[in-house]
Amino acid sequence: MYCPDRLSLWNSHSYSHFKTDMPIPRDLPSQPRKLPRQARSISTVDAILEAAARLLEQQKFHAFSTNAIAALAGVSTGSLYQYYPDKEAVLRALVIREVQGRVEHAVEAMRQHTGPGAVMAGVAAALAHAQERPGLTTQLAFAEPMILAAPHDSALTKGLFGVLKQAIQRDHGVSAQLATDLAHDVLGICKGMLLSAAARNSVSSADLAKKISVAVGSYLDAISKS
Repeated sequence: MYCPDRLSLWNSHSYSHFKTDMPIPRDLPSQPRKLPRQARSISTVDAILEAAARLLEQQKFHAFSTNAIAALAGVSTGSLYQYYPDKEAVLRALVIREVQGRVEHAVEAMRQHTGPGAVMAGVAAALAHAQERPGLTTQLAFAEPMILAAPHDSALTKGLFGVLKQAIQRDHGVSAQLATDLAHDVLGICKGMLLSAAARNSVSSADLAKKISVAVGSYLDAISKS
């Protein structure tokens, strides 16, 4: 399944060199059939998602199918279908796994950083997680905004937003309303710059952390002092 309109939009923004033959869903992504509960089923799902990640890291978009994912995971296609109805559902689950990892790292860093600089600590932690597997982050970057567009997925970032807002209010001495606006902006800056880096295949760049930190830090300082 592809979304020609969205793919053509990417190309119009000079992303034509990026591999866009990803299995992007037309509308909302498929949902999992069921969630793993037992240790064995959790292990099966982990293997499925890791296999999907490896296929994308190897840029084998043409081979991104339920059969290929199952084979690489070492499970039967029937076992995969117990949890995911199609490859789009696997892609969605993989995006959620990676975003959740970034969120958890950012929240933990900001909660541990009680003094000034908590926001920047959170930004650095989230980016460090994204750069652990730059190839995977790159391949998921364009799917992520669409897959997480569903209202029920806002819970993924709700906790992060609350901690980020509190950190901004504490670090910069702004009102609760302005801190809310700034938290939205900070997330937008980080997502936008990560997407831009993915388009240029430079997620692994050592300079990316510095660029994002400067952009976020300078923006917060300028707005809070105005």
